[in-house]
Amino acid sequence: MILSNRTRVCKQLAFLFTLNRMASLKTLFEHQGHWGYHYSTLCRIFDAVMSIVYIRFRHIVLDSNLHFFARRFAFLYHRKFQARIVAPVPLGVANICGTIDATVFPVCKTDDQQLQLVIYNGKDRVHAIKFQNTSFPDGLGVMTGPMVGRRHDEMLLDLANTNDAMNDLQLAADIPPVEHKTLYMDKGYVSRSHWRAAFRNGVNLVEWMVVENTKMKVPRGVCAEMPFGKILSQNKYLAFSKGLKLQMSGVGVFYIVGCLFANALSCLYGNTVSEYFDCQPPRLYDYMQCRERGVLPEFPY
Repeated sequence: MILSNRTRVCKQLAFLFTLNRMASLKTLFEHQGHWGYHYSTLCRIFDAVMSIVYIRFRHIVLDSNLHFFARRFAFLYHRKFQARIVAPVPLGVANICGTIDATVFPVCKTDDQQLQLVIYNGKDRVHAIKFQNTSFPDGLGVMTGPMVGRRHDEMLLDLANTNDAMNDLQLAADIPPVEHKTLYMDKGYVSRSHWRAAFRNGVNLVEWMVVENTKMKVPRGVCAEMPFGKILSQNKYLAFSKGLKLQMSGVGVFYIVGCLFANALSCLYGNTVSEYFDCQPPRLYDYMQCRERGVLPEFPY
Protein backbone atom coordinates (compact mmCIF):
# COMPACT_ATOMS: atom_id res chain seq x y z
CA MET A 1 0.00 0.00 0.00
CA ILE A 2 1.08 3.59 -0.68
CA LEU A 3 0.80 6.15 2.12
CA SER A 4 0.08 9.87 1.87
CA ASN A 5 3.81 10.66 1.87
CA ARG A 6 4.37 8.17 -1.02
CA THR A 7 5.95 5.54 1.24
CA ARG A 8 5.34 1.94 0.16
CA VAL A 9 4.39 -0.48 2.93
CA CYS A 10 3.48 -4.16 2.87
CA LYS A 11 -0.28 -4.58 3.38
CA GLN A 12 0.10 -7.52 5.75
CA LEU A 13 2.64 -5.65 7.88
CA ALA A 14 0.40 -2.56 8.01
CA PHE A 15 -2.60 -4.61 9.15
CA LEU A 16 -0.57 -6.48 11.78
CA PHE A 17 0.75 -3.19 13.14
CA THR A 18 -2.80 -1.83 13.38
CA LEU A 19 -3.93 -4.88 15.34
CA ASN A 20 -0.90 -4.58 17.61
CA ARG A 21 -1.51 -0.91 18.34
CA MET A 22 -5.22 -1.42 19.02
CA ALA A 23 -4.38 -4.18 21.51
CA SER A 24 -1.74 -2.23 23.47
CA LEU A 25 -1.16 1.11 25.18
CA LYS A 26 2.30 1.69 23.69
CA THR A 27 3.07 5.01 22.05
CA LEU A 28 4.17 5.28 18.43
CA PHE A 29 7.68 6.12 19.64
CA GLU A 30 7.80 2.80 21.50
CA HIS A 31 6.51 0.94 18.45
CA GLN A 32 9.11 2.27 16.01
CA GLY A 33 11.92 0.16 17.46
CA HIS A 34 9.97 -3.05 16.89
CA TRP A 35 8.44 -2.31 13.47
CA GLY A 36 11.40 -0.55 11.86
CA TYR A 37 9.54 2.59 10.75
CA HIS A 38 9.68 6.14 12.02
CA TYR A 39 6.78 7.04 14.31
CA SER A 40 5.41 9.51 11.75
CA THR A 41 5.21 6.73 9.17
CA LEU A 42 3.57 4.41 11.71
CA CYS A 43 0.95 7.09 12.37
CA ARG A 44 0.15 7.28 8.65
CA ILE A 45 -0.02 3.47 8.46
CA PHE A 46 -2.47 3.32 11.35
CA ASP A 47 -4.74 6.03 9.94
CA ALA A 48 -4.69 4.50 6.45
CA VAL A 49 -5.56 0.98 7.61
CA MET A 50 -8.33 2.19 9.93
CA SER A 51 -9.85 4.24 7.10
CA ILE A 52 -9.71 1.31 4.67
CA VAL A 53 -11.27 -1.13 7.14
CA TYR A 54 -14.00 1.35 8.03
CA ILE A 55 -14.89 2.14 4.41
CA ARG A 56 -14.97 -1.50 3.29
CA PHE A 57 -16.53 -3.20 6.31
CA ARG A 58 -18.49 -0.60 8.30
CA HIS A 59 -21.78 -2.06 7.04
CA ILE A 60 -21.07 -5.21 9.08
CA VAL A 61 -21.06 -3.33 12.39
CA LEU A 62 -23.53 -0.52 11.76
CA ASP A 63 -27.29 -0.84 12.28
CA SER A 64 -27.92 -1.37 8.56
CA ASN A 65 -26.65 -4.95 9.07
CA LEU A 66 -29.67 -6.05 11.12
CA HIS A 67 -30.66 -8.14 8.09
CA PHE A 68 -27.80 -10.53 8.94
CA PHE A 69 -29.42 -11.38 12.28
CA ALA A 70 -33.04 -11.32 11.09
CA ARG A 71 -33.04 -14.99 10.10
CA ARG A 72 -31.92 -15.93 13.62
CA PHE A 73 -34.54 -13.97 15.57
CA ALA A 74 -37.17 -16.67 15.74
CA PHE A 75 -35.01 -19.74 15.26
CA LEU A 76 -32.11 -19.27 17.67
CA TYR A 77 -31.90 -16.02 19.64
CA HIS A 78 -35.39 -16.22 21.08
CA ARG A 79 -34.95 -19.80 22.28
CA LYS A 80 -31.55 -19.17 23.85
CA PHE A 81 -32.60 -15.95 25.59
CA GLN A 82 -35.78 -17.46 27.02
CA ALA A 83 -33.81 -20.41 28.42
CA ARG A 84 -31.93 -18.03 30.73
CA ILE A 85 -35.04 -16.39 32.22
CA VAL A 86 -36.15 -18.01 35.47
CA ALA A 87 -39.37 -19.94 34.88
CA PRO A 88 -42.18 -19.17 34.61
CA VAL A 89 -41.34 -16.59 31.97
CA PRO A 90 -43.39 -13.37 32.38
CA LEU A 91 -45.80 -12.83 29.51
CA GLY A 92 -44.40 -9.37 28.75
CA VAL A 93 -40.93 -10.71 27.91
CA ALA A 94 -41.96 -13.96 26.23
CA ASN A 95 -40.80 -12.71 22.80
CA ILE A 96 -37.48 -11.12 23.81
CA CYS A 97 -34.55 -12.13 21.59
CA GLY A 98 -31.91 -9.47 22.40
CA THR A 99 -31.13 -6.22 24.18
CA ILE A 100 -30.40 -2.58 23.42
CA ASP A 101 -28.13 -0.35 25.45
CA ALA A 102 -26.00 2.76 24.95
CA THR A 103 -22.50 3.48 26.18
CA VAL A 104 -20.70 6.71 27.00
CA PHE A 105 -17.31 6.60 25.27
CA PRO A 106 -14.96 9.13 26.99
CA VAL A 107 -12.71 11.28 24.80
CA CYS A 108 -10.11 13.94 25.48
CA LYS A 109 -11.31 17.40 26.44
CA THR A 110 -11.00 19.79 23.51
CA ASP A 111 -10.00 23.46 23.48
CA ASP A 112 -13.06 24.38 21.43
CA GLN A 113 -15.57 25.81 23.92
CA GLN A 114 -18.60 25.15 21.73
CA LEU A 115 -17.54 21.56 21.10
CA GLN A 116 -17.05 21.07 24.83
CA LEU A 117 -20.68 21.99 25.46
CA VAL A 118 -21.88 19.60 22.77
CA ILE A 119 -19.94 16.52 23.87
CA TYR A 120 -20.13 17.00 27.64
CA ASN A 121 -22.26 14.34 29.34
CA GLY A 122 -23.85 15.80 32.46
CA LYS A 123 -24.90 12.44 33.88
CA ASP A 124 -21.40 10.93 33.95
CA ARG A 125 -19.62 14.31 34.04
CA VAL A 126 -17.22 13.49 31.24
CA HIS A 127 -16.57 14.62 27.68
CA ALA A 128 -17.70 11.78 25.48
CA ILE A 129 -19.49 10.50 22.42
CA LYS A 130 -22.23 7.87 22.54
CA PHE A 131 -22.79 4.58 20.76
CA GLN A 132 -25.77 2.24 20.96
CA ASN A 133 -25.43 -1.51 20.64
CA THR A 134 -28.20 -3.92 19.67
CA SER A 135 -26.77 -7.17 21.03
CA PHE A 136 -27.88 -10.78 20.84
CA PRO A 137 -27.20 -14.02 22.80
CA ASP A 138 -24.19 -14.96 20.65
CA GLY A 139 -22.33 -11.84 21.80
CA LEU A 140 -22.54 -10.06 18.44
CA GLY A 141 -24.59 -7.05 17.54
CA VAL A 142 -24.88 -3.87 15.51
CA MET A 143 -23.88 -0.32 16.40
CA THR A 144 -25.62 3.01 16.04
CA GLY A 145 -23.63 6.22 16.29
CA PRO A 146 -21.62 8.13 17.07
CA MET A 147 -23.78 10.74 18.79
CA VAL A 148 -22.67 13.69 20.89
CA GLY A 149 -22.45 12.93 24.60
CA ARG A 150 -25.06 15.45 25.74
CA ARG A 151 -27.93 13.66 23.97
CA HIS A 152 -30.22 11.15 25.65
CA ASP A 153 -29.87 7.45 24.84
CA GLU A 154 -33.35 7.31 23.32
CA MET A 155 -32.32 9.76 20.61
CA LEU A 156 -30.02 7.06 19.25
CA LEU A 157 -33.04 4.77 18.91
CA ASP A 158 -34.88 7.40 16.90
CA LEU A 159 -31.76 7.97 14.78
CA ALA A 160 -31.45 4.27 13.95
CA ASN A 161 -35.21 3.74 13.56
CA THR A 162 -34.71 0.37 15.23
CA ASN A 163 -38.37 -0.22 16.01
CA ASP A 164 -39.47 0.01 12.36
CA ALA A 165 -36.41 -1.96 11.21
CA MET A 166 -37.30 -4.86 13.52
CA ASN A 167 -40.86 -4.84 12.21
CA ASP A 168 -39.91 -4.67 8.52
CA LEU A 169 -37.25 -7.38 8.75
CA GLN A 170 -39.59 -9.86 10.42
CA LEU A 171 -42.43 -9.11 8.01
CA ALA A 172 -40.01 -9.76 5.14
CA ALA A 173 -39.13 -13.11 6.77
CA ASP A 174 -42.85 -14.06 6.78
CA ILE A 175 -43.08 -14.07 10.59
CA PRO A 176 -46.67 -13.37 11.73
CA PRO A 177 -47.04 -10.09 13.66
CA VAL A 178 -48.26 -11.98 16.72
CA GLU A 179 -44.94 -13.89 16.86
CA HIS A 180 -42.66 -10.90 16.24
CA LYS A 181 -39.58 -10.88 18.44
CA THR A 182 -38.72 -7.84 20.53
CA LEU A 183 -35.70 -6.29 22.25
CA TYR A 184 -35.27 -5.53 25.94
CA MET A 185 -33.70 -2.40 27.49
CA ASP A 186 -33.21 -0.71 30.84
CA LYS A 187 -35.39 1.78 32.69
CA GLY A 188 -34.05 4.79 30.84
CA TYR A 189 -36.14 4.03 27.75
CA VAL A 190 -39.84 3.96 26.90
CA SER A 191 -41.51 0.78 25.61
CA ARG A 192 -42.72 0.60 22.01
CA SER A 193 -44.08 -2.09 19.74
CA HIS A 194 -40.80 -3.94 19.13
CA TRP A 195 -38.83 -3.14 22.27
CA ARG A 196 -39.72 -3.38 25.94
CA ALA A 197 -38.20 -1.28 28.71
CA ALA A 198 -37.85 -2.27 32.34
CA PHE A 199 -40.36 -0.72 34.72
CA ARG A 200 -39.10 2.32 36.60
CA ASN A 201 -39.09 2.27 40.38
CA GLY A 202 -42.03 4.07 41.91
CA VAL A 203 -45.15 3.77 44.00
CA ASN A 204 -47.21 2.49 41.07
CA LEU A 205 -45.23 -0.75 40.63
CA VAL A 206 -47.26 -3.88 41.31
CA GLU A 207 -45.91 -7.32 42.16
CA TRP A 208 -45.76 -8.73 38.62
CA MET A 209 -43.74 -5.71 37.44
CA VAL A 210 -41.18 -6.23 40.20
CA VAL A 211 -40.96 -9.94 39.34
CA GLU A 212 -40.36 -9.16 35.65
CA ASN A 213 -37.62 -6.63 36.46
CA THR A 214 -35.93 -9.12 38.79
CA LYS A 215 -35.98 -12.00 36.32
CA MET A 216 -34.63 -9.87 33.46
CA LYS A 217 -31.86 -8.17 35.43
CA VAL A 218 -29.12 -10.77 34.94
CA PRO A 219 -29.87 -11.80 31.31
CA ARG A 220 -30.08 -8.15 30.26
CA GLY A 221 -26.88 -7.28 32.12
CA VAL A 222 -24.91 -10.09 30.47
CA CYS A 223 -26.25 -9.52 26.96
CA ALA A 224 -26.16 -5.70 27.00
CA GLU A 225 -23.18 -4.71 29.15
CA MET A 226 -20.51 -7.35 28.49
CA PRO A 227 -20.08 -6.61 24.74
CA PHE A 228 -19.03 -3.04 25.61
CA GLY A 229 -16.47 -4.37 28.08
CA LYS A 230 -15.11 -6.80 25.51
CA ILE A 231 -14.54 -4.01 22.99
CA LEU A 232 -12.40 -2.07 25.45
CA SER A 233 -10.59 -5.11 26.84
CA GLN A 234 -9.62 -6.34 23.36
CA ASN A 235 -8.76 -2.83 22.11
CA LYS A 236 -6.84 -1.18 24.94
CA TYR A 237 -6.01 1.77 22.69
CA LEU A 238 -9.67 2.82 22.97
CA ALA A 239 -9.55 2.73 26.78
CA PHE A 240 -7.07 5.63 27.01
CA SER A 241 -9.36 8.63 26.62
CA LYS A 242 -6.53 11.21 26.75
CA GLY A 243 -5.26 9.95 23.41
CA LEU A 244 -8.64 10.17 21.67
CA LYS A 245 -8.84 13.74 20.35
CA LEU A 246 -11.89 14.53 18.26
CA GLN A 247 -10.36 17.29 16.14
CA MET A 248 -7.13 15.38 15.44
CA SER A 249 -8.26 11.81 14.73
CA GLY A 250 -11.32 9.79 13.71
CA VAL A 251 -12.40 8.68 17.18
CA GLY A 252 -15.78 7.40 16.01
CA VAL A 253 -14.11 5.40 13.24
CA PHE A 254 -11.69 3.85 15.73
CA TYR A 255 -14.50 2.64 17.99
CA ILE A 256 -16.50 1.10 15.13
CA VAL A 257 -13.42 -0.68 13.79
CA GLY A 258 -12.61 -1.84 17.32
CA CYS A 259 -16.12 -3.30 17.56
CA LEU A 260 -15.52 -5.14 14.27
CA PHE A 261 -12.25 -6.60 15.59
CA ALA A 262 -13.96 -7.70 18.84
CA ASN A 263 -16.79 -9.37 16.91
CA ALA A 264 -14.28 -11.14 14.68
CA LEU A 265 -12.53 -12.56 17.75
CA SER A 266 -15.91 -13.68 19.09
CA CYS A 267 -16.59 -15.58 15.87
CA LEU A 268 -13.22 -17.34 16.17
CA TYR A 269 -13.00 -18.04 19.90
CA GLY A 270 -16.43 -17.30 21.37
CA ASN A 271 -17.09 -14.93 24.27
CA THR A 272 -18.61 -14.74 27.73
CA VAL A 273 -22.06 -13.87 26.41
CA SER A 274 -22.21 -16.83 24.04
CA GLU A 275 -21.07 -19.16 26.83
CA TYR A 276 -23.72 -17.82 29.21
CA PHE A 277 -26.55 -18.27 26.70
CA ASP A 278 -25.03 -21.41 25.11
CA CYS A 279 -25.33 -19.74 21.69
CA GLN A 280 -22.37 -20.08 19.36
CA PRO A 281 -21.54 -17.13 17.06
CA PRO A 282 -21.55 -17.69 13.29
CA ARG A 283 -18.38 -18.51 11.38
CA LEU A 284 -16.10 -15.60 10.65
CA TYR A 285 -16.48 -16.24 6.91
CA ASP A 286 -20.26 -15.90 7.16
CA TYR A 287 -20.11 -12.87 9.42
CA MET A 288 -17.82 -10.95 7.06
CA GLN A 289 -19.98 -11.47 3.98
CA CYS A 290 -21.44 -8.43 2.28
CA ARG A 291 -25.04 -8.50 1.07
CA GLU A 292 -24.29 -5.62 -1.30
CA ARG A 293 -21.98 -7.97 -3.23
CA GLY A 294 -24.76 -10.53 -3.56
CA VAL A 295 -23.25 -12.96 -1.04
CA LEU A 296 -25.65 -14.17 1.64
CA PRO A 297 -24.48 -15.97 4.80
CA GLU A 298 -25.37 -19.59 5.30
CA PHE A 299 -25.24 -21.02 8.79
CA PRO A 300 -27.22 -23.56 10.81
CA TYR A 301 -29.99 -22.23 13.00
